Amino acid sequence: MISTYGNQILTLGNIPKDQVYPLKLKGISICFCALKAALCGNYVSFGVFQLYGDSHFDNALQAFLKMLLSVCHSDLLSYRKLSLSYYSLLECLTQDHMNFIASLKPHVVIYILTSLSEGINALGELHEKMFLHECWSCRYQIICTS
Repeated sequence: MISTYGNQILTLGNIPKDQVYPLKLKGISICFCALKAALCGNYVSFGVFQLYGDSHFDNALQAFLKMLLSVCHSDLLSYRKLSLSYYSLLECLTQDHMNFIASLKPHVVIYILTSLSEGINALGELHEKMFLHECWSCRYQIICTS
């Protein structure tokens, strides 16, 4: 579901600025929430996918990356629900799936680290402390386990 939606949402092309949230970012936020629930809910042993040669888990993670890279940093911080879903998913990935984070290309890691720094720095502007813990936790996990 996440892979299919992620690939479809990226084909929308240019979206007017006033329609970017309802047409694109809201769906991406829901995908991030669904993926976070699957990863952090301990419903499945994800190592089994690789053991049996099933690529669905990898496809979902690749769709997450494509959706993430299609969102600019300012949009990540401008929309509260998107911020919360992104930072909580990223916290889950850095805690339990660090091998995935470690295998990312440098420009993707830089994008993620920049988003974490901007999330921490934006606290004064947004008056939002909901994702402060996630930002610091992710940075800690990336630095200490890399």
